[in-house]
Amino acid sequence: MTTLNQASGHRTPINYSRMITNTEKQDKKIESIESLTKLLYENMSDDDYLEIEDKIRMALGWESIDPDFVQNALKNICSDEAAFRINNSNECY
Repeated sequence: MTTLNQASGHRTPINYSRMITNTEKQDKKIESIESLTKLLYENMSDDDYLEIEDKIRMALGWESIDPDFVQNALKNICSDEAAFRINNSNECY
């Protein structure tokens, strides 16, 4: 049977504890980013969404645009904004 020290690469229990604490902090940070991403996306009005969709279509010179493309792009933008806000907040992670 593998011992805790063997499973953690022969690290000391203190180092293992730090590793677990850091992992928990990172998980909390990721959860916060995902939650804020969802909030930012859901708070976007339909008018804002349609305006952004139209601007993307015009910028690319397309007559029409796949709504899934716009949705994915906006979710990525919201995710980047959420990560920026969380990373620059005073909360400790």
